[in-house]
Amino acid sequence: MSTENLQPTEETLDPNNWNEIRALGHQMIDDMIDYLQGLSNKPVWQQPTAEVKEILNRSLPKEGQPAEEIYQEFLSYILPYNKGNIHPRFFAWVQGNGTPLGMLADMLASGMNPNTTIGDHAAMYVEQQVIEWSKEMFGFPESASGLLVSGATMANLTALTTARNSLQDLQIRVKGTDNKLTVYCSAETHICVIKATEVLGIGSERTRIIPVTDTFQINVPALVTKIKEDIEAGFRPFCVVGNAGTVNTGAIDPLEELYQICQEFGLWFHIDGAFGSLAKLTPSFSEKLKTIEKADSLAFDFHKWLHVPYESACVLIRDKKLHQAAFSSVPNYLSAHERGLAAGPEPLTNYGIELSRSFKALKVWMSLKEHGILKYGRLVQQNINQAEYLGEKVSKAMNLELLVPISMNIVCFRFNDGAHTEEALNQLNKEILMRLHESGIAAPSYTIIHGKYAIRANITNHRTRLEDLDLLVNTIVNIATGLLIKVVEFDTSNLKHYQAFKDINYDWINKYFKVEQGDLDSLENPVKYFIATGGAILLACRGDEILGTTALKPIGDDSLELCKMGVSEAARGLGIGYAIGEAAITKAKESGAKRLYLETNSSLSPALNLYKKLGFSQVKNFTSPYVRADVAMEMYL
Repeated sequence: MSTENLQPTEETLDPNNWNEIRALGHQMIDDMIDYLQGLSNKPVWQQPTAEVKEILNRSLPKEGQPAEEIYQEFLSYILPYNKGNIHPRFFAWVQGNGTPLGMLADMLASGMNPNTTIGDHAAMYVEQQVIEWSKEMFGFPESASGLLVSGATMANLTALTTARNSLQDLQIRVKGTDNKLTVYCSAETHICVIKATEVLGIGSERTRIIPVTDTFQINVPALVTKIKEDIEAGFRPFCVVGNAGTVNTGAIDPLEELYQICQEFGLWFHIDGAFGSLAKLTPSFSEKLKTIEKADSLAFDFHKWLHVPYESACVLIRDKKLHQAAFSSVPNYLSAHERGLAAGPEPLTNYGIELSRSFKALKVWMSLKEHGILKYGRLVQQNINQAEYLGEKVSKAMNLELLVPISMNIVCFRFNDGAHTEEALNQLNKEILMRLHESGIAAPSYTIIHGKYAIRANITNHRTRLEDLDLLVNTIVNIATGLLIKVVEFDTSNLKHYQAFKDINYDWINKYFKVEQGDLDSLENPVKYFIATGGAILLACRGDEILGTTALKPIGDDSLELCKMGVSEAARGLGIGYAIGEAAITKAKESGAKRLYLETNSSLSPALNLYKKLGFSQVKNFTSPYVRADVAMEMYL
């Protein structure tokens, strides 16, 4: 090309002003550190608005805009609408949280931006070291090989490709797939394994789905029977996939039995340990998962229970030669040299399908060095203990039902008040979950257990605390109560309303205190005391049954007193107080009131906590006609 055909000015994508991009980078880091530090005070999730969707659906930009403006768009339209898996109350699916250093390591890796495939450069050696550490973690021999990949999906695909291609008499890389090959896994196996067999040409029909036991583990006798049937029918079994932590319940297959079966029939033994294999780091699961050391291959994620930022996973293969034989291709342009950039360690392209690979090993390397493997083991055990805590809390809670015994870190349960059909319960729990997500308070996921819709809380979260689990349970109960309880206004022609208002309030007053003159005046003449003065009485009903009460009484310009809030003894713990409290606040706003006031007693801790949750704050100086009132609270509307 002649120089006259060149552009008048040669361009670059580097900034014109490096100081400006430096300042913007500092601001980004400060903002993200602040964001992570304040996570617990933010909603777990919020739905992207119509404006966000419109902005993120605009056409390709023809010309550029200042980086500062782009960053402001990120702050306004992207960051607030995150998926939420970094939040302490995110319990959906099995997804890690990341760490501040992991975030910064990602920035460093992107700044270096090497293609980690071949060559004599530091990124290659970092990944080598991470693979060696991974083998040490799981007891794989030094002669084993491995590769970092995007996730367990790619790890499983890589392992199953190696397993399939290890059948050397078939020469699959040359001649293609034999249509008699069969692979075996349980009905609880993750869908990514099925996808892998489809991609490999084995197909879903020849992926034998073995039923599970009552504990959601693969049925070993059924597996053996199916293998024998396939051999007799002329098929060629070649691999069994064992689960180290199933996606639905966290169940661990009987790995030692599966290993022995593979030895007996000459099959490849692969373990999908996407998250559960990391429980091997804990005292309570190390023995149960010891058979991992005998597996032919293992798939696991760094971005789940090791909390490395997405994407980062690993596949380990016991026989390095078989691993290499499955993927190695050395065209002229990838051949190694004795010196220079084209020298260095063995190309990682010989162990996987990808020829473009990010420097994902750096965030793993830095994370493991920052915390050490012992701390990661303690954090895994912490989550397992938290799951046990949540299971106990669910079992003790009124109208919550634990659907599966807890085997690791997953708790499957539902709301069940005994008053609905199974179909209605499924719809009710689905609605509870969606409302819980929309509240931004917590985000568990869902699954189906024996036809029952389960709220599935997966605890794979280094930020979760026990109070987060308390809040999860309480919020679910409150949402269910809000769906099932109807708050109505007092009907002056309904004698049941009069009787319930008296009975519920006399019950709690007599239980804790003495009835005073103000109680007699209001409970014996509720219409005169509340309604005739411009106030209101609200009742919480479940069908024809009245379970809770409260009242509003004018006490001056733009102010109402919230009083006579009571819940029947049998209905306590169902969130009725919160439901009727919210209804009273709404009623007060509709009446034009600017302030709500209440009086209570310091010994009533549940009531005090409820009022604080509703938004009331304490008043320091007050006088009251009630002897028992030693606490006053208010809320401005």
